Amino acid sequence: ADLWRKLREAKARAITGAHHHSVGFFPVDWSYWDPEFDRFVEVYSCWGNSEFYGAPHPGWASDRHRGLSTQDALARGYRLGLLASSDGHDGNPGNAQWSNRQPHIHHHLGSGYVAVLAPELTRKAAFDALYARRLYATTGVRIALDFRVNGLLMGSEALVSSSEWESGARKIHARVVGTTNITRVSLIRNNAEICVLEGRGPTFELEYEDRESAAAIETRFLRENGFLQSPMPRPTLYYYLRVVQEDGEMAWSSPVWVSPR
Repeated sequence: ADLWRKLREAKARAITGAHHHSVGFFPVDWSYWDPEFDRFVEVYSCWGNSEFYGAPHPGWASDRHRGLSTQDALARGYRLGLLASSDGHDGNPGNAQWSNRQPHIHHHLGSGYVAVLAPELTRKAAFDALYARRLYATTGVRIALDFRVNGLLMGSEALVSSSEWESGARKIHARVVGTTNITRVSLIRNNAEICVLEGRGPTFELEYEDRESAAAIETRFLRENGFLQSPMPRPTLYYYLRVVQEDGEMAWSSPVWVSPR
């Protein structure tokens, strides 16, 4: 909170984000979140996969402190893009080498990568894309990933009319180009897999229409997560994509959030 206050006082154009947040000896406190500066969260690094408890390649993810995962943060209503990084502290960004010299660092597949969707290769364009959450994460390979809901890019916030919220459909599109054969693609809505498909090669395309009432989904989600209280979080659905290749490498899109006007 003090950091964010100082950034505001300085009128700084800045981004903050939690990393290896589910590691037990560095437990994050998700009661702190600032939507102006906290724009993304590190879902993967050489410390392991922080998406949820029981996820593949957990690394140092905590089995003692609950409520630390990426999905736990999203369930609180936090609007966070998903990125990955090396975080090896060894001077090899994107290619951490500590697995050979520092056994306390879990390093099974390699460093995480973050990809941004930007109109040009400049620092400003990259920063703008990071701030807008137009980004996705991989476990360290150059998987190409496009994910949209109602035509809006990953990281976007979609506002729909009350009638659409009650009975309208959300149209999801995804295209993936892997570095080897894709074995599994999962569409996640409010932390639950609603569509799981097997891949049949290095490319994959998804067209999916979610026709279930958004209002009914949200009520069920709030009840299951213990949020039926006052004040309740703003009604929201969020969707993101998880990709798994035959070599175990993975990718995650940033979410798209859908809320009533």
